[in-house]
Amino acid sequence: MGEFKFTPSPLVGEGRGEGVKIQNLFSEAKELFKKGNYPLTIEKSGYTLSANPEYFDAHCLIGQTYTNIGEYEKAESHLKKAIEVDKFNAEPYYLLAQIAREKGRLEEEEEMLKKVIYLEPSHIPAYLEMGIIYEGKGDKNRAFKMRNSALNLLKALPSDARIEPYTELTAEELIRHVQEMIR
Repeated sequence: MGEFKFTPSPLVGEGRGEGVKIQNLFSEAKELFKKGNYPLTIEKSGYTLSANPEYFDAHCLIGQTYTNIGEYEKAESHLKKAIEVDKFNAEPYYLLAQIAREKGRLEEEEEMLKKVIYLEPSHIPAYLEMGIIYEGKGDKNRAFKMRNSALNLLKALPSDARIEPYTELTAEELIRHVQEMIR
C-alpha cells in the first residue's frame, strides 16, 4: 500500500467550535471506514490528531485501518499511542492481539488477550480467541472454560444483539456456534 499522509485541515484550529469540528471530522472518518475507504479514513482521522494528538479514538481507528490493509507497523504505532492516552481501555490491546496473530506471534497474542479480558471482563471475542489459543496448545480444559465464559456472556444479551467483529451473526446464532465448539 502507498504512504498515506495528511495535512492540517482548514477546519482545524479555526476558533470557536473546534471540538465540534474535530468530532465531525472523526464521525466522517468512521463512516468512511465502514465504507472501506481507508485512505480517506486515515486522512480524516489524521486531521483530528493534528488538532488533538491525544485523541484516543482516532489513534484506534487509524490503527484498525492500517491493520485492515496489512500495514502492521503503522497500526502498532498508533495503537501504542492510544495505550499511552488510555492504558485502561481494552480496544487497542485487542487490535494488537489481532496483529500479533497475523504475524505469528502467538505468545504476544495471548498476552494481549489476557489484558483485554482483565480490562473488559465481558469482551466475548477475547474469550473465544483465547479458547482457540488454548485448544491449539492442547489445553482442552482451559479452552472449554474460555468458550463457556463467552457462552454465558452471550446468553445475557438480547438474542438479536450483534457483537463486533462478528456482526454477521446475532447473539443467538453465535450461541449455537459456541455450543458446537464446546461439544
